[in-house]
Amino acid sequence: PASRRVIIVATRAGLPLYMFPKPTHSMHALMRAQLTRDYWDERGTRMQEFTRRVIALRQAHPVFRRRHFLLGESTAGTGLPDAWWFRPDGRRMTQRDWHADGQVLGLFLNGKEFPYPNRMGERITDDSFLLLFNGHHEDVTFTLPSRRWGQRWELELCTGEPSVGGNV
Repeated sequence: PASRRVIIVATRAGLPLYMFPKPTHSMHALMRAQLTRDYWDERGTRMQEFTRRVIALRQAHPVFRRRHFLLGESTAGTGLPDAWWFRPDGRRMTQRDWHADGQVLGLFLNGKEFPYPNRMGERITDDSFLLLFNGHHEDVTFTLPSRRWGQRWELELCTGEPSVGGNV
């Protein structure tokens, strides 16, 4: 049976997900630190592993490779829309929320709402995902949406803790 998974993306006010140390006053020390093999191996390896996990996740789940634009409605008769946007309090985003100064939102992607078959003419089904985006400069607490969207969730991926989460 399909499961419900959560992906947490925190960008920290538009900064890249992985940052190298801030420059020091000594340019020579900075250059030496950047050229140190251990420095690159440690960060480069972690970044490569995280990137591999993201690529594998996308390849393993058709919910991330849709051929049609998301509609926000149910076309396959599951009772839940193909995609739905949430506020941090777990409620549906309104038009007002889209125009507010918030940089925090959630997106539900329904793995059972594909209005088209696969290449062999079979119905497509996948896990459903809840993506939580935090572009704010502070941590934000998210409330999961009501049980209608999923009764049990598993953490799949978190940019704040790249090694935490399930397997693809």
